Amino acid sequence: MSQKLTRFGWLAVSVGGLGALRPAPGTWGSIPPVAIALAAVWCFSQEQGFSDQDQTNLQLLMLAVTILGSAACWIFGRAAEAHCAGKDPSLVVADETAGQAFMLMLGAPWVAMNSSEGLLANLLLAGTAFVLFRVFDILKLPPANRIQNLKGGSGILLDDIVAGAQAWVTLKIILLWKTPTEVIDCLGLTS
Repeated sequence: MSQKLTRFGWLAVSVGGLGALRPAPGTWGSIPPVAIALAAVWCFSQEQGFSDQDQTNLQLLMLAVTILGSAACWIFGRAAEAHCAGKDPSLVVADETAGQAFMLMLGAPWVAMNSSEGLLANLLLAGTAFVLFRVFDILKLPPANRIQNLKGGSGILLDDIVAGAQAWVTLKIILLWKTPTEVIDCLGLTS
């Protein structure tokens, strides 16, 4: 049974039209969770720094973004594939949004943005998380390469969730070497 992709479905799977942007629509679809995370850390930092409760609130926010992106893929994935006449069409970037948010939901060492050092450290962390997710999403390392062959929304989405998990593990390994704040200090960017 074939569904028609409604206007709402198009907006959901393309994350408000980001999937129609060129080049690299998947990259555009990965930006919202990073921007939301940075904005949330900035807002949370305005009171008393960035607490453990703020970290938990950020993880819950990223969980909500993961759920919304996942729901868009599962509900409208088959219709999007029929509309675009292909498997996992480039228009569908809700999977990248969900995968990037999943990575950020797993946790990252955000710091208060009430100083230039904190701002730079968070920008470095966000940029690293973004690049790592995009690399793993593009490479499709096992088991992501096999998972993407599933039909409909599951095949569209789950390889990106796996890429998010792989990127998070890599980020954690990198952070064993230096935290973003330590990198900023090493580069002499502190005041």
